[in-house]
Amino acid sequence: MNAATEDGNDLVEVVSRLGTPEFGSQLYAYVQRICPVDYCSSFSLRRDGVDVVAFSDAARFGSLVRIGHYAQGQLWQSDPALTLAKVRLLHEGRVATRLRVSDLAESELKATVYSHLVDRILVCSKERNGTFALSLLRWERSAPFAEAEADRLMSSMPLLMALIDRHWLCVSARRSPVEAFESLACAERCFAEALSMPLRERQVCARLAFGVTLAETGKALGISTETARSYCQRAYRRLGVASQRELVVEYMRLWHAWSGSGALRLS
Repeated sequence: MNAATEDGNDLVEVVSRLGTPEFGSQLYAYVQRICPVDYCSSFSLRRDGVDVVAFSDAARFGSLVRIGHYAQGQLWQSDPALTLAKVRLLHEGRVATRLRVSDLAESELKATVYSHLVDRILVCSKERNGTFALSLLRWERSAPFAEAEADRLMSSMPLLMALIDRHWLCVSARRSPVEAFESLACAERCFAEALSMPLRERQVCARLAFGVTLAETGKALGISTETARSYCQRAYRRLGVASQRELVVEYMRLWHAWSGSGALRLS
């Protein structure tokens, strides 16, 4: 089998996983044929936030927690590569920026998300169904991207970004908001994995999102109403909300990004 045939087969595999939790790992495998990377993740960019589209491996490098801090923990706001890319996107349709370990000051972003970063290529692109970012990492003992490697990656971006755009559309079309309220356990897991929310906070938040009162929540958890209120206030500050109604809206947004990453099928 020649290289062209293998490339074609790999592309078929990526396309066949559109809209499924396996898309991220299959996209990673395809990128590996273009240029070795240690990790890749993709995001949908909004004016006031980012939503996870897909990523290559939830377990490697503790990535599920790292991505949760980056996306739902708002650390994207201090990402210099993304900040520069969003400025350039005002005048361009597709931009690429780099983030090397030397570019990162001592910060929560470095300590929590990029503690072992060597090099990162971030490509942001305006596509038919939104604006998306593809983050390609070199980690720990890997070498930085060589110029030729970066060129190969950039030449493949029209196809890669179109695939991400299509995957996002498929995922959005298939998921029903009702799924977010199938069980308290699912809601608690969403808060835990997407935001690393402490146990009591996520237990309280899940119940409030399901319409349970603070008094009923305290009784169910074996704590007082005032203690439940204290956990609620901490969680509200973490989520940037001020009411139960806003909590439900934020939980839906959080669940949409978390479930779209394939987290619902992770064991």
